[in-house]
Amino acid sequence: MSGGPGRAKRESSLGEEVAQRLEGAVNAPGRPKREPSLGGEVAQRLGDGSVRARRAVVLAMVALATGCATPTALLPTGEGRGRSLSRTGRFVINVRQADGSSEVVQGGFAWLDHDGQLTLDLTSPLGAALARLEVAANGSATLTEANGTVTRAPSANALMTRVVGVAVPVASLRDWLAGELTPGLPASVDERDALARPTRYGQAGWQVQVSAADAQGPLRLRMDRGGGGEPEIDVRLALQPVPVAP
Repeated sequence: MSGGPGRAKRESSLGEEVAQRLEGAVNAPGRPKREPSLGGEVAQRLGDGSVRARRAVVLAMVALATGCATPTALLPTGEGRGRSLSRTGRFVINVRQADGSSEVVQGGFAWLDHDGQLTLDLTSPLGAALARLEVAANGSATLTEANGTVTRAPSANALMTRVVGVAVPVASLRDWLAGELTPGLPASVDERDALARPTRYGQAGWQVQVSAADAQGPLRLRMDRGGGGEPEIDVRLALQPVPVAP
């Protein structure tokens, strides 16, 4: 999720602070910290030199384990038809450029895919609202940022770039988070679970791995793409089920 116009005040990230302490043997004492900026997006740029890769790994592990506040769950209204999936969780995105530089972005999210429509709330690591993405049944998308900016597009992928700096494949992610492959797109499946759901596969240019799941779908999901001179993108999602009232 990367930097852009309209940045607001900076806040310190718990994950960044813990990561810096863990690598104290590598970093020089007193080295200034870089803090995430909030506004249209939240980003953390890693330090210079050979420490970057180590910091990226440490920060990603810390963030998924402990680092981010999650937003309030989104609950469906009415029974609807078809898929109904509500999750909250945390995300970590690590982008490694061909020159070796890296950038890690993290935050929380609330996800509701119900009756053919998607609502996705994104927050900073400290829980500050970043944006809401709404996808209609026809695939058209609206992004409402915390500063009031509203952007519309025929699909959601480009709008996600405004907030997280990466064109996350939202349409396919809706299927992947339900434990399914996207119909009509080629896929190579390497592993399935006991329910025949894909757990390690490639689709839409991404390599996807599910390491934990419940009856509704993945609880831990990793997506990778890039290499061969292109930026390498590593997306990790830690999801929590949302209890449904009886």
